[in-house]
Amino acid sequence: DPIRTVRALSAAVNVQDDNGVLFGNWGKELSDYAGGTHPLKWVGSLAIIQKYY
Repeated sequence: DPIRTVRALSAAVNVQDDNGVLFGNWGKELSDYAGGTHPLKWVGSLAIIQKYY
């Protein structure tokens, strides 16, 4: 069931509600990501997911 699959994946990454590994930040400026990495600067998420999940 694709709907259940997508919901499970969303829960795995959503930190606000589901204790996931990603915190949503929709800032427009690089400075909006203090203490983090602007999405355009990401080179991959595998290491992050393996470390925290």
